[in-house]
Amino acid sequence: MKTYITQSPHKRVLPGFSLIEVTLALGISILGITSVLGMLPQSLESIRKASDLTADTHIVEQLLGAVAQAPWRDASGADLLAYSYNGRRWYFDSGAQELKTRDASAEMSYVAQVTVAEAGASLPGGEPDPGLRRITIKVRSGPVKDFNFDQATPRSYYSYSALVSRTAR
Repeated sequence: MKTYITQSPHKRVLPGFSLIEVTLALGISILGITSVLGMLPQSLESIRKASDLTADTHIVEQLLGAVAQAPWRDASGADLLAYSYNGRRWYFDSGAQELKTRDASAEMSYVAQVTVAEAGASLPGGEPDPGLRRITIKVRSGPVKDFNFDQATPRSYYSYSALVSRTAR
C-alpha cells in the first residue's frame, strides 16, 4: 500500500530518499568497505607470522629437551652430543609435530637444524664451564627438504640459541 503525502491539491510528494542522499550513503559505505579490505592482507600476514612463531617455539622446545636429556660423553670421554646432534636435520608438519618418515614432503612444513658448540661455554663475565654447551637451532618454514642453512641468508630462517647445562659429571 502506497501512501501519498499531499502538499497541495495538484502536487503529490512520494516519501523516500533523494538521489543525493542515496549517493552520499553509498559513497560512505564504499569508503568503509574499501578501508576494511585494505587491512585484510596485513592481517593475514600477521596471522601467518604468529603461526610460524608458535610452531618455531614448539620445535625449539622439543629439540632443546632432546638435547638436554641426551648423554654428552661416552665411557671413553668422546663427545656424544656433538656426534648425535651437530648438523642433524628434523622435519616437522604444520602442527610442529616431528615427521618420522624421511619421505613425507607432502606433509612437511618446517625444517630444523641443530648446531652444538664445543663444551666449555661461559656466561658473561665468567670462566668457561665444561658443563655448559651452546645449542643453536635454525628453523625454516616451508617445505624445502634440502634447504642449505649455511649458504642461505639469515633472513630466510629463524635462529634460536640457548645454553644447556649438565650438573652431574
